[in-house]
Amino acid sequence: MILFQTTQHGDKSLAASWSDKGKVHVWDLSQPLHAVNDPMVMSTYTKNEESAMQPLFTFSGHQAEGFALDWSKTMSGKF
Repeated sequence: MILFQTTQHGDKSLAASWSDKGKVHVWDLSQPLHAVNDPMVMSTYTKNEESAMQPLFTFSGHQAEGFALDWSKTMSGKF
């Protein structure tokens, strides 16, 4: 099972995923979302193979898969 949560932080659309290997990844989805809404941006995005994006941050300190993940409602950009 993979958990997935999103949030808006300033002008960034962030997502966090917690994999079955115990890693939490934070992704910036701003560019892919922009590409979906604009055919010219999508063309450049696809041509430059930007779809093979890397996470902004990875936390691998968990020993196992998690069952809950959420962004803070009081501190933008925090878990």
